[in-house]
Parts: sequence; structure tokens; C-alpha cells
Amino acid sequence: MGAEGRKHVLLMGLQVTDEATYASYRARVTPILSSYGGAFGHDFIVARVLKGDARINRVFTLLFPDRATRERFFADA
Repeated sequence: MGAEGRKHVLLMGLQVTDEATYASYRARVTPILSSYGGAFGHDFIVARVLKGDARINRVFTLLFPDRATRERFFADA
């Protein structure tokens, strides 16, 4: 497979303390992310952290067509 077929994937970890607020955030950011050709990928609720920052309870991926698109998305105020 050539590099042209690859997506730029970010692995994100955070601590969600309010599921309702987090769900509202996801609903609001999804159309913005989509307008850049991005998307949420996998989404995990973490039950146990074996090593590292134990405050993380949510892990998810963000998908972009390429690095430049990712940079434009995060540069958008």
C-alpha cells in the first residue's frame, strides 16, 4: 500500500469526569472535524491503567487524511 492510502492517526488520552459534558463536546466538535476531512476513530473507556498516568480514563483516535490537515484543524480557533 502506498503512502497516499494512509491516514494520519492521533492517539489521545484524557480524563472524563462528566460523561454528559463530554458527549456534548463530541457532538459539537464532530461537524467541525468532518469539515476538515477528519473523524473520530476508535473510542475506549479505560477500566485499569497498568503503567503511566492513572488519571486517564478515556482513549480515542482522531483520523485525518494527512498531517497538514491535522495541523489546520488544530490551528482553527
